Amino acid sequence: MKSGRAMVAMMIAEVVAVVVYVVDRTDIDVSDWTTGLRIALVAAAALVAIATYATWSHRNTVHTLCAMLLGLLGGAALVAAVSTGGGDEVYGSGPMALVGTLAIVAAVVVSQIASSRLKEESR
Repeated sequence: MKSGRAMVAMMIAEVVAVVVYVVDRTDIDVSDWTTGLRIALVAAAALVAIATYATWSHRNTVHTLCAMLLGLLGGAALVAAVSTGGGDEVYGSGPMALVGTLAIVAAVVVSQIASSRLKEESR
């Protein structure tokens, strides 16, 4: 996946993670959409984790390392929060969902910073 396409895909995944978190925390009835939201969230978390890891494996810099760690942490936290959710809840653990969502957002932001620093030396 090319860098521009990966960045757009990660930004879409970031929006999905934030929207699902906001929808789950409001009083909107999403009982019919719970499974679809969970699948979209896990796919978004996996996309960010895979894209940041792939970027780090090609350009081993401080920013790509931070983005990769945040992407993996966010993906793991969101999958853990989703897997413990039951019934009409998207997340089972609110704090874990918050940590995962913030880590995904931070991973995308740091990845954007890393892509803007093309001349940064690899480690």
